[in-house]
Amino acid sequence: MPQPIAIIDCNNFYASCEQALDPAIAGRPVVVLSNNDGVIIALSNEAKALGIEKFTPVFKVKHLLTQHDVKICSANFRLYAYKSQQIMNLLGKFSPEVEAYSIDEAFVNLSGFSRFNLTDYAKEIREDIINKTGIPTTIGIAPTKTLAKIANRIGKKQFGYSVGVLDIYSDGNTEKYLKMTDIGDVWGVGRRYKKMLNGFNIHTAYDFAQAPDHWIRKRMSVVGLRTAWELRGMPCIDMKYEQPAKKMIMFSRSFGKKLKNKEDLVEAVALFTARAAERMRSQGSAAKYISVYLSTSRYAEKKYYEKCEMRLPVPTDATCEILSHTLKAVNECFEEGILYYKAGVLLSGLQPANNTQTSFLDTVDRYKMSRVTEAVDRINMKSGTDTVIYAAMGTKNEWKQNQNHKSQNFIDSDKLTIDIKRSVGFL
Repeated sequence: MPQPIAIIDCNNFYASCEQALDPAIAGRPVVVLSNNDGVIIALSNEAKALGIEKFTPVFKVKHLLTQHDVKICSANFRLYAYKSQQIMNLLGKFSPEVEAYSIDEAFVNLSGFSRFNLTDYAKEIREDIINKTGIPTTIGIAPTKTLAKIANRIGKKQFGYSVGVLDIYSDGNTEKYLKMTDIGDVWGVGRRYKKMLNGFNIHTAYDFAQAPDHWIRKRMSVVGLRTAWELRGMPCIDMKYEQPAKKMIMFSRSFGKKLKNKEDLVEAVALFTARAAERMRSQGSAAKYISVYLSTSRYAEKKYYEKCEMRLPVPTDATCEILSHTLKAVNECFEEGILYYKAGVLLSGLQPANNTQTSFLDTVDRYKMSRVTEAVDRINMKSGTDTVIYAAMGTKNEWKQNQNHKSQNFIDSDKLTIDIKRSVGFL
């Protein structure tokens, strides 16, 4: 018999983090803005009730924000990563098998707890999370991951956040929940398949689950067939307890204002390089290829995009070595008279840092470079990000993004010094 799987989904996560951080805005409408404060990326329930929608440019709803005294928050991803890690740690007390699916979602295997009342157990999990982190959650329980996602979605819509738990594993009657679920809302189906399936008169998850296996496989491959089996209560998607190492790491940002000086671009690209290298080291990788791009806004009268790619003689994870290459790339890409709006650094060809192939022609003292890199990482993890910086990162910060509404750190800075190895994958 399939074992119970729960998905814990944080409600309006970014907005909830801001409300948890500052009790004074609990119950107030809250919106969280994207980098550069341009677009709304998260809303509290109170803000949604005003008719404000996700991904709306701020200028389009400025009147509503002012009229209803909406609390505006610039995105504080360091806070969100910290809260996420808190929640994942708490879930480990309730089950030894936890899969951090995203920054605000986790699957939990409840196979050892099926003899208990699962609804009561889930409520206990939910209460512990909100009491210790201030973050409300919804929990769906089912025999498969796909059904658990459906339970979670229906639990939010049908019962609201006050109850917060829907257990269709113990219910045993999944048919009614499948009939309540639009096929486009099924995990893994997507818009393209929804349109195709609607053309064959398949409109609900129940309709899809009833379709013949050969028909599904022909049109949606084995991935679609796996989804159908999951809807029928047959587990096909295993729990993943470790995130696979990324094959490439990108760090890119748009600037707070358009830049025309090479020195300002150098500072920005240097910081992007440092961040990308930190993420790469957090998964124990080294890069074989480096790419840097500079671009104008898509709306610029004089559009410009230039990309420089290079292959390293020996794969490396050392920020100082990678910096020497990315800064050369800035010199190659830069053109006078351009107003730059965005830049990015891509590290690719990633491989285990402890298993790289060296070269007899390599003149770099890699042991010394490794010691320097480790020392910088250790200081920054202990004392806070950018306590020690590389000289190229500068101090002018002319490029910095607009974050005029960023929440204050009401939490001790020591608490917000996150274990990079565990949380940086979500940033």
